[in-house]
This record gives sequence, structure tokens and C-alpha cells, in this order.
Amino acid sequence: MNTFNLIISSNRTYENYAEQEIWFTLLILGDSSPVIMHSPIPGILLIHTRLNPYQVVRKMRSILKKEPHFFQYILRVIPIDKVVESDLDLIHDTSVELYRIKKRLTKKRNTFAIHVKKRATPLSRNEVIEKIVPEIRNRVDLKDPDWVLHFEIIGNITGISLMKPDSIFRVISEQRSIIIQPDLDV
Repeated sequence: MNTFNLIISSNRTYENYAEQEIWFTLLILGDSSPVIMHSPIPGILLIHTRLNPYQVVRKMRSILKKEPHFFQYILRVIPIDKVVESDLDLIHDTSVELYRIKKRLTKKRNTFAIHVKKRATPLSRNEVIEKIVPEIRNRVDLKDPDWVLHFEIIGNITGISLMKPDSIFRVISEQRSIIIQPDLDV
């Protein structure tokens, strides 16, 4: 369970359907052997794919644009850069390393936000944020950041991503924007 690069959420009790849906989608996209694990949290699947997780999200968006009702059980797809144990020092060290690797963010003019989603952990959101913020020299912008340092804490494991704000694929909201588009000819 410590190696995954996508987190999929579904409604509770629909995890098996979401598992089939992501397996089929990844097969279409070119990964014939993804590893799909059920997390201890209902509605959360952990996926390891050979494909780039950010490209998976982009390609899933393309599928949705062509076929708005293709995804029935997947609610969100979150790309993950690194996975560590849910230890504050490990989370800190890995976040700083990821920040330095993705040098585009280190440009002073880029803004950032930190998002923490935590489940089944005694770690607090504020503990994580207070540990990380001193290491990032960029200006904070919680409403419209250039980059998001995203943490998915699931019990004793944490997925960390440094991504653009639109990197998370939210199926229902994106379906709505495709299906309910204003008539521009009026």
C-alpha cells in the first residue's frame, strides 16, 4: 500500500465498481497491469500505474469531454508524486525535496497554497502546515494559487503532490460544465 501514484474516490459501497472503471480506463490509456488497492477508508482506492499520473488525469478529461457519461462511479482522481509514512518529519523532508525538484515553483512570483486532506490520523492539519510553510519562500494565495502542495493523509501513509490547482479531476463538476453549457448562439 506504500506505492501508489493515484488516489481515486467513489461513493461508499461502490468501490468495486470504481475499481472496475479505473482498471478499464487505465487499460484504454495503455496500462495493462495497474495495481489497485482498497484503502482502509471506505470510498478510497489507491492505484499504482506505469503511466504518468498527471497525464492520466488529462486523458480522463479528454474521455469525459467526448463521452460525458463515461464515468459512473469515480468521483475524484488525485495524482500523487510521493508516498511516505505519516510522520511529520518525513512529510516535511519529502515536501521540501519535492519543492526543490519542481523548480518552477521556486520562482518568487509564483504563489502557492497548502491543502491537507486527512483521514484516520492523529496528525492535525495545522501541524502539517506549520511544519512546511517556513520552507517555502513563495507568497501564499489561498484563493488563486499558481501551485498547490497537496497532502492526502490516510492513516499511517501520506500521499504528497505539488501540482497546478486544476490537477485534481473532479468528475461531477466537470460533467456539469460539459453538459450544462450556455447556448452561445443566442
